[in-house]
Amino acid sequence: MTLAHLPSTSPSKPEPDWQLLDTLPLHVATVDNHGVVTGCNRAWRAFGHAGPGQNLLQTRESETTEPLVRSTLHLGLAEVLSGSRPSFEIEYPRRRSPGTAWLEMTAYARPGGALVTQSDVTSRRETDARRSRERTAARIDHAMARAGQVLIPSIDLPEALNRLCRLTAELLDCDTSHTILWQEEDGTYLAAASHGDPPEHTEVIENLRLPRHSFTGAVARGEDADVCQLDFCEVGPVPLRPLAQRLGIRRLLQIALRHGNRPIGFQTACRRNDRPFTDEEEQLAARLGQLASLAIENARLVGQLGEAGRLKTEFVATVSHELRTPIHVVLGFAELLLDGEFGDLKDEQRDALGRILFGARSLLELSEAALQLTRLEAGRFAVKGERIDLGDLFQEAENEVRGTQRDTRVPIEREIATGVEQIHSDRGKLKLILKNLLSNGLKFTDQGSVTLSAKPYGGDVLFVVQDTGVGIEEGALSTIFDAFRQADGSAARRYGGVGLGLHIVRRVVERLGGTVRAQSTLGEGSRFEVLVPSIEPSAITPSRG
Repeated sequence: MTLAHLPSTSPSKPEPDWQLLDTLPLHVATVDNHGVVTGCNRAWRAFGHAGPGQNLLQTRESETTEPLVRSTLHLGLAEVLSGSRPSFEIEYPRRRSPGTAWLEMTAYARPGGALVTQSDVTSRRETDARRSRERTAARIDHAMARAGQVLIPSIDLPEALNRLCRLTAELLDCDTSHTILWQEEDGTYLAAASHGDPPEHTEVIENLRLPRHSFTGAVARGEDADVCQLDFCEVGPVPLRPLAQRLGIRRLLQIALRHGNRPIGFQTACRRNDRPFTDEEEQLAARLGQLASLAIENARLVGQLGEAGRLKTEFVATVSHELRTPIHVVLGFAELLLDGEFGDLKDEQRDALGRILFGARSLLELSEAALQLTRLEAGRFAVKGERIDLGDLFQEAENEVRGTQRDTRVPIEREIATGVEQIHSDRGKLKLILKNLLSNGLKFTDQGSVTLSAKPYGGDVLFVVQDTGVGIEEGALSTIFDAFRQADGSAARRYGGVGLGLHIVRRVVERLGGTVRAQSTLGEGSRFEVLVPSIEPSAITPSRG
């Protein structure tokens, strides 16, 4: 309620109509020129303000307010009572059991003193504060969603840190930002990334190593704080102040980076002006620090996994290369023995040598598969185009596969449709695909045959390898192209192999821009279809996988 709604307080009627004012929820009182209450309504008395005969600012009213607020009330009311201003308004907190009440007070000058009104606005303030918190939370959530889109996909650590610095400067409205990481091995901080610094300073900053005692701030000191704010304009010795002044930094916010409870460093948000960071910005910074910590550890983990994968690939490639020499020695001497170069052999000796040859060729096939897989994973599998005679290619693939089979009674039937006798593709990779599919078909076929065919399919070529073997269960078809997987674990023990052949087929087909799929009926056989484009040599560009 405003003064316009109150009963008249003109000189002809100096006292308000208290009977009417007692019906209002508004707290109303009159005071004389000395601030002494001369009258009040029921709401004023019920709230516990100073009563008639008491000085408004020297009794309970002053005892329950803070000194600065009390001084403001004194000054404002004194100016109204002295006639230097017609009115005075203030919204202030007052201690009141069980908590703090917020009052809105207005004093109006009147003859012989003032009319004072007060209303309890605690509920409205609480509502405004709640809405403000909700708006703040919504802004922070929106900012964190943006941060997540930028940081989470970053799996390369240097790139993740650079993105973090740019994002910090954007979200916290600052001029520069740095990622400072703790180096456990030598007990120093390393500036690992930066954004916004002058070019001539960037290289110096990003190679800066300093001990912990060189820094000010709870976060840098490793204390249990999410953020802390530093003012480089304050008087007194502050570590790194000369560097901050050289870079023009006047305000700095340290943001903790942690892995679990272990500090891993901190992020900085720096301003070149005196504007302090707000409470909302500190809340956002704390949340950003949590997300950044996850992104950094994620990038580190991916890097460690990548290094482990690289070492594994190099190890497998090295072992595969080293195995080839002794295997070829075994094959060479076994073949010489079978050819009678060292004398005639008995049937039992020939049978034993045949088993040795089969085992050695299987081992050579396995080492070749492992080597091919490492090349695929390392990306060293460039595609090159050439003209291919499919009749020659089919014959060559069959001959090489036969050399690894103990039982050669299952025939391979070849069919090449008109129009695809010659195609353009990568000969070596096509042969690798067909050899693996033929080997797979022969391995699981005891009776019947394996058919290898090719026919045009639109502008592409469809290769089909079909067998009359044991077949594959429907539920296993989705996994047979995975590395080290076979449709049935017992198949590996019965038929041999480690489950790399079909995986290599899929990977190589994809490198050629084609597709592969399998169909099978348990007990009746399997059908593998490979669709690859026939590409002119000029259209094939060598690339890395």
